[in-house]
Amino acid sequence: MVMRVSVVRKLYDCIPDWAWPHLTGDSKPAPEDQDIFGVEHVDSLDEIASVLSSRLVLLEKRTRAVESKLLALLTLTSVLSTGVAASLAAATTLGSVNEDAKLLAWFAVFIVLYAAIQILRSLWATVDGLVRRGYRQLSPVDIVPQSDEANVAYRIRLLNLQVNHLNWNEWVVNEKVGCMAVAHAALKNALTAIFILVLLTLGIAAYHLA
Repeated sequence: MVMRVSVVRKLYDCIPDWAWPHLTGDSKPAPEDQDIFGVEHVDSLDEIASVLSSRLVLLEKRTRAVESKLLALLTLTSVLSTGVAASLAAATTLGSVNEDAKLLAWFAVFIVLYAAIQILRSLWATVDGLVRRGYRQLSPVDIVPQSDEANVAYRIRLLNLQVNHLNWNEWVVNEKVGCMAVAHAALKNALTAIFILVLLTLGIAAYHLA
């Protein structure tokens, strides 16, 4: 079964991005929780907390930027999908206008269908990025000191929780960035197809005016 999955994965990786954009290679596994800090780090707890605080602020900014870009991609892709749907309806009627233009009409239909597939791929990747695994943060239970928990042990436990949450949230954001890269590639393919369709439409219009 593992061998079969590996073969399927290799075949999937061979698909060119112009046909179906995707990430190649094995995805990075989710980080596992671990106790990084201990009593040997007692003298550095203040410095560790300061560095972690800075990293968390940077991650929060990056998270907001990625989320906003994904939402912008979703809006743009939705608008393009409406235009492509209208183009498909127009392309299917070109052949009935003039018998000589039937070949160009069928080519236009093919281009529109290709653009629609790329837009679908972009939507898929964007939605996948927006609904990825949730972020982690300290809960009220985590913040409350446990019974008979010394101050040093409490600080060490919180720092370990924070660094584990940081690693997890960075992994989630990286997954979203991967989805965003796929959506960008699909949109680029769709825009290229739309550009070709515009040139083709101008050619058909010139043909009718000639």
